[in-house]
Amino acid sequence: MTDGANQIGPPQWLLQMNRDFAVVVIGSKVRIARWIPNPLMPESQTIEFMQEADFIRLFANHRVPVNGAHMTLGSAWLHHLDRRQYIGGVLFAPGEELSNQHLNLWTGFGVKPKRGKIKPILDFIREVIADGDEELYRFIIAWLADAVQNPGKRPGTALVLRGGQGVGKSFFGETICDLYGCHALELTDPRHLTGNFNSHLLDKAMIFVDEGAFGHPSAISKLKNIVTSDRMIVEPKGVDSFETRNCLRVIIAGNDPKLISAAGDERRYAVIDVGDSRKEDHEYFGELAEWRNNGGISSLLYHLMNYDFRGINLRTAPRNTALLDIKLASLDPFNTWWLDRLMAGEPVLNRKWEDFIPRSEMHADYVSETGFLRDRSLETEFGKGLKKLVPNLRNKRLTVGKKRPWGYLFPPLEECRKGFEKMLGQPVKWLDGTED
Repeated sequence: MTDGANQIGPPQWLLQMNRDFAVVVIGSKVRIARWIPNPLMPESQTIEFMQEADFIRLFANHRVPVNGAHMTLGSAWLHHLDRRQYIGGVLFAPGEELSNQHLNLWTGFGVKPKRGKIKPILDFIREVIADGDEELYRFIIAWLADAVQNPGKRPGTALVLRGGQGVGKSFFGETICDLYGCHALELTDPRHLTGNFNSHLLDKAMIFVDEGAFGHPSAISKLKNIVTSDRMIVEPKGVDSFETRNCLRVIIAGNDPKLISAAGDERRYAVIDVGDSRKEDHEYFGELAEWRNNGGISSLLYHLMNYDFRGINLRTAPRNTALLDIKLASLDPFNTWWLDRLMAGEPVLNRKWEDFIPRSEMHADYVSETGFLRDRSLETEFGKGLKKLVPNLRNKRLTVGKKRPWGYLFPPLEECRKGFEKMLGQPVKWLDGTED
């Protein structure tokens, strides 16, 4: 294909089209990638994928000379031997060089790093987000530094900010997202992170979920996988789903009691109780916004890129009181009932810990406290669950009045509490003032 008489070198329209478009393979489909500058962040671009028919329609009113005739710009570019194309597929590989057959969706951070004023944001993170907890502050800064120094890798942990409205959670999340430009996404509906048709996550390295909750069983498992798995399935509309690298870092914020669900051995979630010392302090947040809008993001990026976080284990979240609260709120009815019994220091209501407790009485107490229907067939499963929580539980048959029922003799209360703490992975403050 030639592009007109006396043409030397590629025509200008081809160079312009190759700058803004490329033919790519996504799964088993062919699409046209389109780069769109972000008017709010000039150094950032967004990538969209168009079907051929839409692409042709976009340039139907623009014709260019080809072989002595004229073709619509879209058709001319698609048929040109030197069109920009990536037949090897689409990948998101931050900071990596790929072959010329693969399109790397990573276009860089949202700003350029530049040394500058950094104290306002660091003070905010230390005094408000970490609420003065120096150890937690160092974990947060190290987590953020790792996120910009290694944007294609993840430690398998997420930040979870708990707190009321107006304390600064959203400002923190929005500021971190600004570091990544088009490679960050702010969500208000958890389904946009854990639901189907998730192609909007394909080129993202940072996700901020504001005022979301992940209490539904399906959302719980999907969130865990997003935080820890190195691979993810992308399911675009109209295109076959395909597997790709998972580069997502996740920050969750909200005040829902079931913001997340955490099991006893949970290590994924760094749960942070945000302080309220600046709640609704419009003047304070106005000054922070002024810092952010006048080079603050570039200063933060520079600081994080040069921060030395060696010696801080980012693969295991701090086991603090906030994480324990989430674990206790996530307990199933059986474990919640047993926690209540341990707190009261009574195996059933108004009985001493060292008493012999008939199985039927024990199960009746559980049924009464949880509201479940009495079902003798479940008593065996109940017993198995109890034995799992209390390995040294003794199952005996003793004479009680004129009967010889099977029942339980418990090891000392302290031993039972230690077993429960082992299951939780951290100590509990018991109501009688002890902490094992």
